[in-house]
Amino acid sequence: FRSDIGSDTIRRIAPDGTVTTVAGLPGSSGLVDGTGSVARFNNPWNVTADTAGNLIVADRSNAALRKIAPNGSVTTLLRIRGVLLGVAVDGAGNIFYSISATGCGYPTKGCSIWKFTPAGDLSILGGDYSGGAVGSADGTGSAARFWFPEGLSLDACGRLFLADSIGNTIRMGV
Repeated sequence: FRSDIGSDTIRRIAPDGTVTTVAGLPGSSGLVDGTGSVARFNNPWNVTADTAGNLIVADRSNAALRKIAPNGSVTTLLRIRGVLLGVAVDGAGNIFYSISATGCGYPTKGCSIWKFTPAGDLSILGGDYSGGAVGSADGTGSAARFWFPEGLSLDACGRLFLADSIGNTIRMGV
C-alpha cells in the first residue's frame, strides 16, 4: 500500500504490478470519512498497516491520523496541531507519529515524536513540541532534537526507528 500524494489517494500495488485505489478520489482533496472513493485525503504523506489489516494514514495537510478498515471505510482517529510526517504501528495497536509544529517543508522548530494508544491516550515521547530548536541531538524526552523525522518504523522487538531526513540520521528509540 502506498500514499499517492499527488492524487490524494491511497493505492494498493499488487505483486503483478496492478495498481488500484483503496480510498480517496483522484484529484479531490478534503477531509471526509467514508468508504472507498467517498473518502477524501489532503496530501496523505505516509501509510502503514496494523496487525488487524487496518491501514493507518498520516494525512499531512489535514493534520489527521486516519484509519482505513479492511472493508475500505475511512475514519479519522485523531486531529493534531502541526504537520504530520511519519507513522508506525506496533503489535498492541499503539500508533507512533512524528510531527513538525511549524510549516511544511523545512521546519525551524518543534519536531517531536508521539504515541497514541488504542485507549485514546496521547503522549509525547521525544523532541520539543513547544517550539524548541530543531537539531540532531540524542537525549531523553524533550532533550532529544529532531529535524524533519519523516520515516518511522518498528522492528520485531518493538524498537522504534526514525529517519531524520534533514538531520541525515537514522535514530533508534525516543
